[in-house]
Amino acid sequence: MNNSHSSNQVGPELTPFSRLVAMLAGMALQHLGRIPDPATGRLQKRLADAQTIIDVIEDLQRKTRGNLEPGEESFLAETVTSLRFTFVAALNEEEAEQPPSGPKPDRPPAESTVSWKPEKSAPPSESPAGGKTSQDESKIRFRKSYG
Repeated sequence: MNNSHSSNQVGPELTPFSRLVAMLAGMALQHLGRIPDPATGRLQKRLADAQTIIDVIEDLQRKTRGNLEPGEESFLAETVTSLRFTFVAALNEEEAEQPPSGPKPDRPPAESTVSWKPEKSAPPSESPAGGKTSQDESKIRFRKSYG
């Protein structure tokens, strides 16, 4: 009898890469206060830590683009999207929990807390051959900001 795979397993087996993404997503969900911390058994929100983990997963997505199996790529994309929405919801909940008579928060209103701001690349410069660099090098790059 082979005990390496559970007979009640649902869905396809996760690849090692997908397990890594799932592990990181679980850590992000803990910091978003969606699943209890295994050490304390309590829900705790640490949005800065959650943001860091989401950024790491996004880096993995960017750096592995084109090198993953189709199932891994879709799992990664769905995970990133889900974590982004969950982060925004947790941020909105935290802002709603603040007393209305207290001091105003230092950040903008909730609807603008997640934005991808354009980051301009360096202006075209002279290439070694004396001509201008390609148009692709002067395109605007986008940068995300959670708050």
